Amino acid sequence: MSITRGFWYVLAAICAAVPLSAAAQVVLQLRGGGEQAVASARAVDAGLECVVDGESVLVSWHLIRAVEGPAEGDTERWLAVGEHAWRGLTRLGRGDPFAAEPELAEALQMFGDSTGVSALHTAAALLRCRVALGDLAGAVDPWLRLLAAGADVEPTLARGAGVDDATGLVPALSPVFLSVASAFGAEPISTDPDRPDTAASLAVLYRAAAEGGVPADDGVRGDGVRLVRAIVEAINGDDQARRLARLTLATIRDESGDPWMTAWCDAAIGRSLLRESPERWAAGIGHLLAVRVRHERDLPALAGHCLAEAAVFLDRRGGSERAGILARELATSFPGHPALGRPEVAEMLRTPAPPLGARSDDPAPQDGTRL
Repeated sequence: MSITRGFWYVLAAICAAVPLSAAAQVVLQLRGGGEQAVASARAVDAGLECVVDGESVLVSWHLIRAVEGPAEGDTERWLAVGEHAWRGLTRLGRGDPFAAEPELAEALQMFGDSTGVSALHTAAALLRCRVALGDLAGAVDPWLRLLAAGADVEPTLARGAGVDDATGLVPALSPVFLSVASAFGAEPISTDPDRPDTAASLAVLYRAAAEGGVPADDGVRGDGVRLVRAIVEAINGDDQARRLARLTLATIRDESGDPWMTAWCDAAIGRSLLRESPERWAAGIGHLLAVRVRHERDLPALAGHCLAEAAVFLDRRGGSERAGILARELATSFPGHPALGRPEVAEMLRTPAPPLGARSDDPAPQDGTRL
């Protein structure tokens, strides 16, 4: 069941159970045309708290078009937030994440620090939008907002937004290429120390993945934190840290039955090996291209970034013809992928392909292996 549809089912049940009453002081004008009379109402960040037949009912803001009567609190402010959330959720429900994203982003900003139902549903929808649009860096904050809310988030809501039950991570939101994604002007990842331990730790690690460096071990444990820390250390650490992190990633990959976790590990090991001496480069390219081959359908964002990274690396080391082949494969197999915006990839795509059957002048990689 979609987020929006679930809300409408709940609201329909409320309306069916509670008829309009002449004694009611407040009337709710609902999205979709109906109205609902209540004895009293108070505006809070989570929604409109209504008293109906002596019982309290919370109605989310994006389901209310207008409030008539003496409701307590700043109803106008929250109705404006709800307007943005409703537009975004409606557009996402129509399968248009591009049009939904700015409305949801505005609503979530207006919700401030709220962890109410309306804010969490908006965060979940914004996470889905940005993942669908390939905005990995922009998807981190709404995901961390859900993670920080902990038990306040319905499991079905988190699961519907793509959050893995066991780790709290989002398979489509790998940190391996956040440094590349962040180069396109994304806002810095918020590292709020007041978040719960796991969310705060992951925020620091994801920011390091985007900006560089290796944060000190904060003592937070868990499968998700372990995996992300190993990825950050494998890519950003010193020689010894990279080697130990690759061993950890290999262990996680071999023990995990989850394809997405295997892909994350292979991608990180691949990027890490490209930082080593030349005899390790062929293995690094191999790990990256394995992700491209195996995960084009289930993890297209990560697969495309792996393909682009391999192309850029080869191009920088004189393998321009092979690099061009990979760049053109990226454009053909992953149209619209954010990695096509990398300047190096764009330059390769502007270079005409050599005639079919022409002899390659590319030198062999320094380890003597043809890639």
